[in-house]
Amino acid sequence: MTREQKNSLFRWIIFTVILVSGSNFCLSCSRPPRWPVKIEEVLKLAGNNRPELERVLLHYRHSGDRQKLEAAMFLIEHMPDHGFVEASFYTEQKKEVPFEALDYGSFEEALQALDVLEKQHGTLQSGRKKFVEDLGVITADFLMENIDLAFLNWQSHVWSKNISFTTFCEYVLPYRCSNEPLGKWRRFMTSHFEQNRQSMPDQLDREALSTQIEQTVNSWITFDDIFYLHPTDQSFEEMMARKKGRCEDISNLLTYAMRSNGIVVASDYTPAWANRDNNHAWTVYLDEAGRGSAPLANIAAKIYRKTYSQQPTNPVFLKNAREEIPPWLKGKTYIDVTAQYLPTTDISITLTEPVPEQSRFAYLCVFNGGEWVPIAASLISGATATFTSMGRGVVYLPAFFAKEEIVVAAAIVILDENGAIRRLTGSDLTQPSLRVPITNPQASDPDKNQTTAAVPVQTDKVYECYFWDKSWVSLGRQTAIDQGVVLTHVQENRLYWVSEVDGRKNERIFTIEDERPRFW
Repeated sequence: MTREQKNSLFRWIIFTVILVSGSNFCLSCSRPPRWPVKIEEVLKLAGNNRPELERVLLHYRHSGDRQKLEAAMFLIEHMPDHGFVEASFYTEQKKEVPFEALDYGSFEEALQALDVLEKQHGTLQSGRKKFVEDLGVITADFLMENIDLAFLNWQSHVWSKNISFTTFCEYVLPYRCSNEPLGKWRRFMTSHFEQNRQSMPDQLDREALSTQIEQTVNSWITFDDIFYLHPTDQSFEEMMARKKGRCEDISNLLTYAMRSNGIVVASDYTPAWANRDNNHAWTVYLDEAGRGSAPLANIAAKIYRKTYSQQPTNPVFLKNAREEIPPWLKGKTYIDVTAQYLPTTDISITLTEPVPEQSRFAYLCVFNGGEWVPIAASLISGATATFTSMGRGVVYLPAFFAKEEIVVAAAIVILDENGAIRRLTGSDLTQPSLRVPITNPQASDPDKNQTTAAVPVQTDKVYECYFWDKSWVSLGRQTAIDQGVVLTHVQENRLYWVSEVDGRKNERIFTIEDERPRFW
């Protein structure tokens, strides 16, 4: 080979090496970072906000802090469906009816105004008006500040160092508690209680610090029932400005404060009390493994704990494609913790009514506010549904849920205080007559922190009497005399209800036990 041919070959080899190396270099530069499959799926969902989330992941990858990277991936993986929900009021035909309770001076004034609207439009229900998903708006700076401060809250205190990483991610790390607007609460809370932490005589005394924090938060915000008619969760900034809220607002504010001091807490709730109207949410202290409970003011059939992570065994992940799930149970981020609070019993129900098309689930309902509210779900197996860890001393209606309505699935059952189960199907044993005192036997009100005595009715009010036979069957109307009504030919092993005509439907259901009414 001549020198010229050798030079030519050498130039070709060099060119090829440069070309190949350059191509590899360009491919390396242009290839997006590779993340786990679930993270990649979420990043795609983020759309135009993907660069913000990737900046967080790259920041912690380059920092070399593996735990913070895992924490960032935890938050991002479970971020879908988290966001701010603005609620409004709607008719049964899904038409919005503008109403703002906070425009009125008190709950009573707001309720009267809402009653006027309901006379015009029919029954109104709160529903989602607007949803601002975190994936589309959260910034890298916000997320990184939250992560860094959360690790500081976790690792800087003696009482928090034994908390497992799993518990930390679920109950210290999250940047939100419910569906409130995003807020920068963690830096404020971490700084505000610095002096409290430093002044502790015993640095191991988590309970003493918790008490101080709780007292402080309770001085910032008080319960106001007008917020029951303001269904949009408040932001941290709104709560600090208004100084008032409902139970979930107060629980959120206390949770912010505790988590910012390395104290593991969760927000627990019951969708509907079993012995009175309304629902409740509260903050509960957890141990290093994420378990805990708190005293209850009323009878609960089910208690759920909010999580940040999605729970793949929840009904919404297991339902048929066209199956509807009742509002309280269609969430993705909650777990059942009833057994951490109460003695419980599993209830197996034989479904005697036809299963609606597309239904995989049956439900147990409690009576609350004049209606049956689904409280627990079970997959249907043949003609049976088994409900685990049910609270005792409760009347339950087995039901299906179809076309946004409760559909009876079987006879009502009572799970008594000892765990025994009986079906209410009526009996041949009757009493000629029975006087029923009409009261609102409400237990203590956890939101107002006081006991509400049984409120007797006013004489001359008109009440309608019912018994249950797959629906409420009227026994007619009576005018209350001496704060009571008289029922004739009442049966044991049957459910009854006496309710004020055009009232708020808060009167309790009852059975006949030992020839007298027992309210549930």
